[in-house]
Amino acid sequence: MTIEHFRHATSILEIDGKRILIDPVFAGRGAYPPIVNSRNARRNPLVDLPVAYGDLGIYDGVLITHDHNDHFDEVARKVLPRDILLLCQEEDRASYLELGFTRVTGITDRTIWSGLSVRRFMGYHGGHLFRKKLGISSSYFIEGPESRVYLSGDTLLTGRTRRILKMLSPEIIIANGGGARLKVLGKLTMDNRDILRLSRMLPGSRIIAVHMDSLNHCSDTRERLKRVINSQNSNILIPGDGETLEMG
Repeated sequence: MTIEHFRHATSILEIDGKRILIDPVFAGRGAYPPIVNSRNARRNPLVDLPVAYGDLGIYDGVLITHDHNDHFDEVARKVLPRDILLLCQEEDRASYLELGFTRVTGITDRTIWSGLSVRRFMGYHGGHLFRKKLGISSSYFIEGPESRVYLSGDTLLTGRTRRILKMLSPEIIIANGGGARLKVLGKLTMDNRDILRLSRMLPGSRIIAVHMDSLNHCSDTRERLKRVINSQNSNILIPGDGETLEMG
């Protein structure tokens, strides 16, 4: 199993012989305005992709955790092949069909794809109070004959999320950190403290911390996380943009 991390939440997960592109964002640095109600005026993305999107290699399908532009951007919507398999939230399926994609699988609870089980769990992207403003966000558990991977998506580390993770006991957790915040709504994703909590809560899982250093509303950085990791958090891995992790 390998994880090729490119930027923000965009990665390619190779699991049990299948390559899944996660949350493709292909625009160049500064293509989009700052996130509305964020605390600074920097344009997004803050950095370029480390490779051109046409050079990402072959992938068998695309998993979109939720329908925000920093997880499926305007460029990806235009350039992805119309016949590529898209796995997404059931609530987003119709909009992707309208874009011309022909193989869209909307997940309500669980789907089976090429021997992989993909289970969906509701995320808490700012919590219940802000769902009408931010829309629905989900986490996903991908399980094959040999591997178990949990994609946190954009969520807070709620009590329910902790219970789900303890129940699933994934080998790998790809955790969206960065402590994304808005002036009015507060914290929207896990921050560095939450990543450390995950590490202590699930010492047998390897935590891949992503979703940092790429969008203007994410305040926690890789360097800050590296500074607070100690021997009790040795299961945290922090890939740089363009880095491939061989997970065995």
